[in-house]
Amino acid sequence: TISVRLSGGGDPDAQADGYVTMLAANNIMGIHTYLKNGMPQLLVMDTKRVNKYDPSPATPVRPAITNETNIFGGVRTDFFRFCNFLDVGYMTNNRDQIYQYSGTGNVTAFNYQINSTNSKANHMDTCSHIFQMSDRLLFLDTVELGDWTPQRCRYTPVLQVDGTASGAGYVDCPTEEKIMGAGFVGKNLAVWFTNSLWELRATSNSDIPFKWQRITTTEGCRAPYSVVEYNDGIACIGIRSIHFYDGYKVKDIDFPNLRDIVDDFDVGNIRFCMGFYSKENRHLLFTYEDDTAAAGVPDRILDYNILENNWTVHKSE
Repeated sequence: TISVRLSGGGDPDAQADGYVTMLAANNIMGIHTYLKNGMPQLLVMDTKRVNKYDPSPATPVRPAITNETNIFGGVRTDFFRFCNFLDVGYMTNNRDQIYQYSGTGNVTAFNYQINSTNSKANHMDTCSHIFQMSDRLLFLDTVELGDWTPQRCRYTPVLQVDGTASGAGYVDCPTEEKIMGAGFVGKNLAVWFTNSLWELRATSNSDIPFKWQRITTTEGCRAPYSVVEYNDGIACIGIRSIHFYDGYKVKDIDFPNLRDIVDDFDVGNIRFCMGFYSKENRHLLFTYEDDTAAAGVPDRILDYNILENNWTVHKSE
């Protein structure tokens, strides 16, 4: 195992300096904050386990909260999505069953049934995204009882997670494309597909609580983990540019030679691309592998300075 020390860096909103311990052979695939009554706990997911941050610098060894067993079968391109809902944190890597964490003890499998006629304990094999919207939990791009439904949004009843109760259901987007990424723009959930962008909007009809609205069919997302929320909109890596949607229209992020940089991305390893918004210094970051490299892992960071509208590429030598 290895113990990594994390620092609050002087941020008054950050947790105190401390440690998180993980197996050295596992790649970190997600760092997310579990919240209960406003109190945060930092969780670090690797390819096999979930590890809990320990804010006590005097205790550099902390066991994983997966009962010291490997519960996930992910690889280094299976990043985690995470959502807090009703004091429970839900996590998915789009490969294994969804897991949940309630603030104490170990994470546990989240069993979700979509009907009462099938006696199987869990009907939701996995999903690519989890969001909270209109007091419901949303699952996007689901695999249900072995069937992949890449255009689906399945939703829970209001303030419940019982899929067999009244108010639960699903709504499929009327496209043959698959969901690639999503993020909130205002009160709507903007969902990128391979070659289009749609919004999931709440309705006033309790029988059909959500509807899909097409935004564009000329731009799409090719890197599922590149989607990042910033400036009250969302950005993603597209075919030849980095797109930004502000709730009104889709446009390219406008800075010099961007297309040349995107052309250097290794398309074969595009799932390695990860987007991140550093709100403290207003920088937008994208990890990627250069197409001339043979590393098989991200070896570049595209660093976009939003305020100055310029960029830097950081290389791993």
